[in-house]
Amino acid sequence: MSAGGFQRALARLLTAGDPGSMLDERPHELAARFDLTEAELALLVAADRTQLDITVRSVSGKRLDMLARCLPATLAAVGHEHGFLDDFLRRHPPVHDAGQQHHKRVLAEGTRFLDYLVTGGRRDLIDLARYEVLRLELLYDPAATLAAERAAAAPGGSNLGAHVRLAEFDSDVVAQHNEWLRTGVAPHDTLRSPARIALVKVAGRNALACYRLGEQAYRVLRSGAPYPPEAEPVARFARQERLFDGNGAR
Repeated sequence: MSAGGFQRALARLLTAGDPGSMLDERPHELAARFDLTEAELALLVAADRTQLDITVRSVSGKRLDMLARCLPATLAAVGHEHGFLDDFLRRHPPVHDAGQQHHKRVLAEGTRFLDYLVTGGRRDLIDLARYEVLRLELLYDPAATLAAERAAAAPGGSNLGAHVRLAEFDSDVVAQHNEWLRTGVAPHDTLRSPARIALVKVAGRNALACYRLGEQAYRVLRSGAPYPPEAEPVARFARQERLFDGNGAR
């Protein structure tokens, strides 16, 4: 086998709810799954159970910390559903590339949790998680930073810049997220009405601006240029707020 098999087996143990039980009761299942040699299996079986449990708790704590960095409001909304979080940690071990930047690891973990919510049908949490993942993606997108600076320096153009993301949600995630920012609590009883937004990277700052859009304005911006004459108020708003690509064309 390759060294990767041993590392994957170790990673599986470190994300298991009870690694000692797996080693004591199903060691050959572990060996077969990861193509371990007898020596490698013996090395895992000989691991100190107390130290292994401590390491498992440490790994779980670090993963929850990454989730909280990417999805703080979503984690607040999850509240005390510890079993739900433990199930995610067990079913979805981390898959990080060596040398991966920390914010990309955080985003990867948040995206995996969003997929877990979608698979589990957690409609009460999906929109909020989508909103928070979108925010982190935009904050750390180098192309968005450059586009925001270009739009601020040379306003104009007719196409949305790379510093803008349009999104539509079934519930008012902006109000939900703002309530979490204000109180530290994300309410579950958010109004189930569509929210359409333009999320914009702010030039010169590690910050985002969020604009609520009416359905017509959202459809106009989504469709892109050329804009019909009746859509001029929407285009004027976009130019005023530096949403266009800033190439100077009108």
